Amino acid sequence: MTTNRLRLTPSQQTTIRELARRHFGDDAEILVFGSRSDGAARGGDLDLYIETDLVGSAALKAELAFRRALQERLGEQRLDASVHSRGEPLSSFEQHARTTGVRL
Repeated sequence: MTTNRLRLTPSQQTTIRELARRHFGDDAEILVFGSRSDGAARGGDLDLYIETDLVGSAALKAELAFRRALQERLGEQRLDASVHSRGEPLSSFEQHARTTGVRL
């Protein structure tokens, strides 16, 4: 899949990338998965997988700040963000997100 199949406007994609890098660092990897990664799908929440070098409480603080900033910029919507610290084992859910997600 390519980013032009995402059901997000270019402005929304830019906002997500900018905020993720601001809160998780320039090396953060951002993927959209679920229904928003399928141009033919309808409805659905915004499912994001973010991989970061941050760990522990730093990753949690970054996630909370990112969620708040994203809601402020994009407006209230259902948001599911899965934040993964690089080097940690992937859960089956995280593996699914990495396999099916579209990189921003």
